Amino acid sequence: MTRSFRDQFSEYLFEQKTLRKETPYLLVLFGTALAVRLIGITYGLPVTYNSTEYFIAKHALSMGARHTLEPLYFIYPTLFTYLMAITYGMYFFAGLLGGRFHSPEDFALEFLIQPGNFYLLGRLVVAVIFILGLFYAYRALRLFLEPRSALFFTLMLLFSYNLQFYTFWMVPDALLFTGTLVVFYYILKWQKMGVRTREVLWAGLICGLTLSAKYNAGFLTLGLLGAVFLETQPRRGKPLLRHLAFAVGGIGLGFLLGTPYALLAFHRFREGFLTIWAQSEYDYNITTGLPYVWEMLEMVKTEWLWGLVLLLVFFWSIIRPQKKYWPFLLVVYPTFLIVGSWEKKGLDYLLIIFPLLTLQAGFIYAEHIKGRWPRRLVVGLAIALLLPSVLHVAYLKFRFTRTDTRQQATQWIVKHIPPESTLCYDHYHYDLNLIDIDRFAEYGAGSRFLSPTLKARLRQLEGLPNRYRLVSPRHRLNRPRWPTTADSIRHSRNPFLVEQFSHPFKSLKDLQEEGVQWLILNSETFQKYLLNPEPPENNPLRHLFVAKRQFYEAVFRNLQPIRVFRPDWKTPGPEIRIYRLSPANGENASP
Repeated sequence: MTRSFRDQFSEYLFEQKTLRKETPYLLVLFGTALAVRLIGITYGLPVTYNSTEYFIAKHALSMGARHTLEPLYFIYPTLFTYLMAITYGMYFFAGLLGGRFHSPEDFALEFLIQPGNFYLLGRLVVAVIFILGLFYAYRALRLFLEPRSALFFTLMLLFSYNLQFYTFWMVPDALLFTGTLVVFYYILKWQKMGVRTREVLWAGLICGLTLSAKYNAGFLTLGLLGAVFLETQPRRGKPLLRHLAFAVGGIGLGFLLGTPYALLAFHRFREGFLTIWAQSEYDYNITTGLPYVWEMLEMVKTEWLWGLVLLLVFFWSIIRPQKKYWPFLLVVYPTFLIVGSWEKKGLDYLLIIFPLLTLQAGFIYAEHIKGRWPRRLVVGLAIALLLPSVLHVAYLKFRFTRTDTRQQATQWIVKHIPPESTLCYDHYHYDLNLIDIDRFAEYGAGSRFLSPTLKARLRQLEGLPNRYRLVSPRHRLNRPRWPTTADSIRHSRNPFLVEQFSHPFKSLKDLQEEGVQWLILNSETFQKYLLNPEPPENNPLRHLFVAKRQFYEAVFRNLQPIRVFRPDWKTPGPEIRIYRLSPANGENASP
């Protein structure tokens, strides 16, 4: 559809006038969203509670230290890492001007010892991105709903438990959320007003940038291309080819802008993509269940009544298919089918479907409920849906303001276990506020990137009360220890499996031979081995799973914990169990 400049300018003025009229609704939305996002935003700081936060921050800082945009590892697409690199660069120069930092070593030292500000900056950036996504959700809903109804469905997004939890951290999920809503804002606009070439290019660019933030946006490209095909009139000839070409070109350009080394270093990019795919396919999480059924049950369990509504919307699109639903279906169903088949479970992999199902719920309300059901009934249902979600998120935020089990365990360790004792913590990342200077200065994976000056500065901190020798629960082999299976040759080409077989778990005897005096267990790790069923025979990680289960069974059978920290209704966190393997340097420890 071709429109004159005058028509486009008139439409722009109308949109701005409409937004000004709806300022009270937007103020309610933004004010509520800002309050929700800021409450508990310092949870866990300065410790690493989310391993992706550490991964992103480390790689963003390494780009500045190495003066290159090339990532160390190609596990994730790099747009969000670049965004954080820019943020940290601004923080560094502001610190120089304000006197907080006097050299790059001061900056690096703060990240290594007290990284809280780095994570906090990232969480603030994520909060702004998330609120921007809510704005586009409201604009998309306003295309077919009146302001109050649009505000209601936007608030349901704001008070989605899964969206709040998984976009709380310094992770790219908020970019996935916002990018998806921007793309579908244009798709819904085309359904109402027709396709415009400029908007097709812009939507393609946003789609590509979203994909360069998180691979879970892969099927967003199908939704966009499907919408371009369905909404272009006539659906043939040059207009269709032009729009499809602009969409594909925009997607490619956006992806390469955010992840340029997918082209510049394709082999390493491919290896990184295969690594993250194999991790999702073969690895296991703390939760497990029947494929596809688990995802549905977990959605209802975490979202309560609203989760049930989203499930009904999910099946409604199959029962009552319509042309305007197809862009949604091309994203939601392939994502659900692929992610549901993975061994590793988690609703964070399905996060893209939450805003899309919410938009579809708005569609269904506009077509089948609005004006047909009694007003009091509609208001009552709205309150019944919104209030439990508000209370659920409020409870989550309340817990984020509390001292959790990991902080309690850290305080006990510092008080009862002498500094420089040898500890082994079984979790896959260190979320206890304990420091091992040698891990940074000598044997850690990133120690080779630290300058001699910085290592000398680290040595000056050896008198810290929370300094300990932290022993890894995994071996570090030069060659992978492959299982004797027919598939071992095929597995040897998989970078994720090479990493797993090069770092098998240590036994209790191995830890004692290394001089480990204290063993600390985290339920987020041991429960996935003790509670989950064994992986199927075709999972190459099966024997590693069995070995780790036997390790935990031996610990629980033969050792008594000195101290256990358990979560309760007001204390968040995993269960932390502390065992004494050797009495040396621990005589003053007490239950």
